[in-house]
Formats: sequence, structure tokens, C-alpha cells
Amino acid sequence: MTLIDTASLLYMRTWQTLKLWTRYKANFIFDLISPLLWSVGMLLLVPIYQSSSIGAMIGTSNYIAFLLLGLGFQMYQGVALWGSSSRLREELSLGMVDYVFSSPASRYWYVISSTVSLAVTDTISYIPMFAVALLFIGPSFTMLDLALAGLAVFLTVSVLAQMGALFSTLVLKFKNVNAVFVFFNFGFQILSGMLIPIQVLPDPVKVIALAFPVTFGIDILRHHLLHTIPAFPLHLQWSALLLELAILGFAARLALVYVERSARREGLHYV
Repeated sequence: MTLIDTASLLYMRTWQTLKLWTRYKANFIFDLISPLLWSVGMLLLVPIYQSSSIGAMIGTSNYIAFLLLGLGFQMYQGVALWGSSSRLREELSLGMVDYVFSSPASRYWYVISSTVSLAVTDTISYIPMFAVALLFIGPSFTMLDLALAGLAVFLTVSVLAQMGALFSTLVLKFKNVNAVFVFFNFGFQILSGMLIPIQVLPDPVKVIALAFPVTFGIDILRHHLLHTIPAFPLHLQWSALLLELAILGFAARLALVYVERSARREGLHYV
């Protein structure tokens, strides 16, 4: 595929997702309202943080903003886990995947286009919660801090897109792998620092947390906007995101090549 073909595919898949998302007005409105409700819900956890010594460990007492910046990444879990794989499973049952695998279209960019379109809608949903977090933070960060925070989010979502492509190959090969997604979902929510600061976790658990790209994205975002104490050296976290992007992207391409060869022998019918 040429660059123009790839851009067209990404645009069309994103347009399709946005049209489906906005077609059902009630669902669309509540998708935008729900993050605000979560923002209010996070206020219930603030007393727990205030009664502990967490503030000294993380370098901030602005617990509500700390929690909101982490919780926002929960929306991006669908990019790596549920969203893309569920869509692919639906298209597999309709026979659409068989058509794509018999066409000249890039299998890799076909799968990535699903994750990219989901990332766009997730970002729109994230904006209300992010705005509330910035409201609680106040004018304590610079435009450079905001730019670096945005770059961290972009890199993290890019890595999650590669994970989504890799997990999608599991759907193509094994059809039903929901238990695998539940396992990783636990790690995303509990071990990445989303709600529980990495600094309070035992050292062996911190090592496991390194396997989740959102761990670095959340920590970098909080550092630049809240000036928290990084859980790991910043230069290592930036390097880890770039390394994960390269490794997972390569692994996703290899997995798709394997699935394509397997499909030629066994077919892609959903049963």
C-alpha cells in the first residue's frame, strides 16, 4: 500500500467509527457525561489519600488531579484490549475479514486502522475528564510541560495500538480469548499506577508494572502537569515507550504474517 492508500484507510475507518458513535444520540451523550461522573466519584478516594503518607512519596497533595490523570488512561484500554478485537470478531463472523485477506490491502494497517479510530473516539471522551483535572491543577505548568505530557499520551496510545493489533491476531487464530483480555485488564488497572501509585507497590510488583506501557505514560503525564516525583528515571521511561513501540510493532507484523499463512490452510471462519 502507498502512503496515500494507508492515509485513506485510516481516515475511512475513523470516519466510520465516529459516524457509528454519534448516530445513537443517547449513547453518545452519556459517553461524554460518564467521564465527568467518574471525576466526581474520584472525590470519594481523596480522604483515603489524605489520611496516608502517599503525598510525600508521590510529591503532590493534589490527589484529585493525580487520580483523574491516571483514570483517564482507563479509556485507552479499549485500544489495546476490548475495542479492536471485538470489532474484528464481529467482522470475522460477517465474513468481512475473509474479503480483506483476499485483497491487496495491508493486513497490518487494516487492523491498526481499527485501533486508531478507537483512539480518536477515546480521546474525545477523555477531554472532559482531562479538562476537570487541569481545572484542579491550575496554572502551575508551562506550555512545554503540556506539550511533553501530550507527547507522552500520544506515544502511549501508539504502543497500545500495537498491542491491540497483536491481540487481534489472537482473535483471528483462537476466536475467543476473552480470558486473556481480563488478565491484562487487571494489570492495566491495578499495576500501572492508574489508581494506586507505583511508589507504594512492592519492588517485585514494580517490575511487573514495567510490562504495561500506560505505566510510563501516566507517570510522565503526572510529572509534567503535577510535578510529581517520577517512579522511574524520566529518560528511561521515554526510552521504554519508544522501545515498546518498536518491539510490539514488529511483533504485531510477524503475528499477522503467521495468521495469514495459517488462514490459507485453515480459513478464517468464526465458529
